[in-house]
Amino acid sequence: MKKNKNLIFAAASLVVFVLIAVLYAHPVLTGKQLFQHDIVQYKGGAKELLDYRAEHGKETYWSDSMFGGMPTYQMGAQFRGDLIRNIDGWLNFLPKPANYIFLLFAGFYLLGWVAVRNWKFALLGASFFGLSTYFYIALAAGHNGKIHTVAYFAPLLAGILLVYIRRKYVAGFIVTALFMGLQISANHPQMTYYLFLALAFLFLSELVRTIRVTRDWKHFGLSSGILAVAMVLGVGMNSQRLMANSEYVGETVRGKQILTNERHDGGKAGMDKESMLMWSYGKLETLNLFIPRLMGGASNEKGSDEMMAQVQQLVQENASSQEEVNRIAQG
Repeated sequence: MKKNKNLIFAAASLVVFVLIAVLYAHPVLTGKQLFQHDIVQYKGGAKELLDYRAEHGKETYWSDSMFGGMPTYQMGAQFRGDLIRNIDGWLNFLPKPANYIFLLFAGFYLLGWVAVRNWKFALLGASFFGLSTYFYIALAAGHNGKIHTVAYFAPLLAGILLVYIRRKYVAGFIVTALFMGLQISANHPQMTYYLFLALAFLFLSELVRTIRVTRDWKHFGLSSGILAVAMVLGVGMNSQRLMANSEYVGETVRGKQILTNERHDGGKAGMDKESMLMWSYGKLETLNLFIPRLMGGASNEKGSDEMMAQVQQLVQENASSQEEVNRIAQG
């Protein structure tokens, strides 16, 4: 009886998430689309690929429209037999961007259910997570791939907890493999990299807990093995995409430099630090997460110039030297 009630509550919660997502993005119901600068840029760059697909009903893996010619692996190229993309398509049944909002809610709800086993707390946590301000700022800019990838983090973590904490080995294996495959398929390697850093700490915490508390090495070894196989399977679901990109990346700015200038020495591999961090927050800018517009707002935002002038004045008045001012300005 209790199990049936839980299923009813879970189904009702999913319906609530659908309603919230659709209501928030209700203009899509009238055929309107969210203007996203990065998506407009993408469609311009991928136009040759999109036109070829529409005309011939198949893929081209080369485009002449960008950088004098390049593979289409990062332009939305599709691969035959890509089952994980089909599953992703089924989960994204709502129009954009309502689909991403729903995934954020539903994924965190699954994590909450596994972590606390109480539908009320799971619903509350999912609501807070799904309504996080950053997601909507990112969607407005067109960072669909980032939000798409992050939306699968919580259910992936739920699968890991099912194995380590709940000892539901089969269910945990399936959930972990599925959402590992889905988040890689969403194709934002930077977010996946950050996820793996967090998962490394989770693994270490379980190792420490086993050493100091449970001493259940059989469970730890079995769980770690199951999760390792599940993650390898999830990665394998994306093998075509990953292998194609691996072949291509060596010919990009991330590969070996073949030209020499004042910033690059010929023969060195990889990007320089300045290029890698060009779009990253500076150290002081990070405080924007706590104090809105601390470092100014958008270039066309009313009052941003005045705010930035006040910040600069405060820095000048309190810094001990001009060198410190310059260091703060550079982040």
